Amino acid sequence: MDKQFLIIEEAKEIFNQKGINNTSIDDISKKCKISKATFYKYFQNKESLILQILKNFKSDLENKCRDIDSKFDIEPIDKLKQKIITIWEYKYKIYEFYAYASKVLSKNNEELHSIQTTNRVYVISEYKKALLMVYGNNIKDIIWDLIFVIDGLIYEFIILTRNSKQNFDPNFIGDFILNIIESSSNTLNNKKVFMNKEILYGLEGTNNHLTYEDYEKYFYERLKETKEIINNNNKIENKEKLLKAIDEIHKEAINKNYNSLTMDAMIAFLGTERNLSHKVDSLSIIRERLGEGIDER
Repeated sequence: MDKQFLIIEEAKEIFNQKGINNTSIDDISKKCKISKATFYKYFQNKESLILQILKNFKSDLENKCRDIDSKFDIEPIDKLKQKIITIWEYKYKIYEFYAYASKVLSKNNEELHSIQTTNRVYVISEYKKALLMVYGNNIKDIIWDLIFVIDGLIYEFIILTRNSKQNFDPNFIGDFILNIIESSSNTLNNKKVFMNKEILYGLEGTNNHLTYEDYEKYFYERLKETKEIINNNNKIENKEKLLKAIDEIHKEAINKNYNSLTMDAMIAFLGTERNLSHKVDSLSIIRERLGEGIDER
C-alpha cells in the first residue's frame, strides 16, 4: 500500500476515535507503524495532512457524482435525490476537518482558501445541474433560491446529527429535501427572486465585473503556468501524460467546450499531481465560471 495513502486512511480512523485536536503526529505514526521521519517525508505537519484529506474527500465526491450522472437507467429526480444524499454525506465527513483547519490555519492561508472556494463552486454546480435536469427552464429564474434551500437544509441536518447524535436515514434526508424543493418550485415561481449567483458564491459586495474574455485570459494564463511547473519541477513524474492533458484542455478551451467530459477528465488528472494543486484549483474555478456564462443570473 502506498505510504501516503496509508497515513491518510489511518489518520482518518484515529481522528474519528480521538478527535483531531487530541491526535498527535506520534499517534498517527504509531498507528501506521512508521517513524515520524517517514511521516514528515509525506506531510509537513498535521495541518498539511488535514488539507490533503480534504482534497481526497473532494475527489471522492467528484467520482460519486460522475457515477450518478452515468446512470442512464434512472430518472432525473432520483439522480437529484442521490446527489443530495451524496453531498450531505460529504459535508458531514468534512465538517470537523474544516472546523479544525479554519481554527488552526491563518485566515489568509492560500491553500485552505482555495480548497474552500473550489468545493463551494463544485457543490453549487452539482445542485444546479441536477435541478435543471429535473425541472428544466421552468426554474431558471428561481434556481439560486432553490440551491440556497437545499444547501441550508443539508447544513441543518448536519447540525442536528452532530448535536443530537441521531443517525438520520440518508433516504429520509433525500426524500425530505425533495419534498421541500417540489413545494418551493411551485410556490416561488412568479414571486420576487431573492438569491443570485454572487450571494451563493460569496461574491456579493465585491468587484465582480470581469468579462467572459477576462476569464478566458486568466484560464489560458493558469494553463501556461501549470505547463511551466510541469516542465521545470524535477519532482513531478508522468510529465509526458500531464503535458498531453494540458494540450487536450487547450484544444477544448479553443472550442469553448468548458463543460465537456474531456475537459473535466483532464483537469481531474492534473489534480492528481500534488505539485499542481493550487494551479488546478484555480483552473477549476475559472472553468466553472466560463462553463456557466459569466453574466448569467
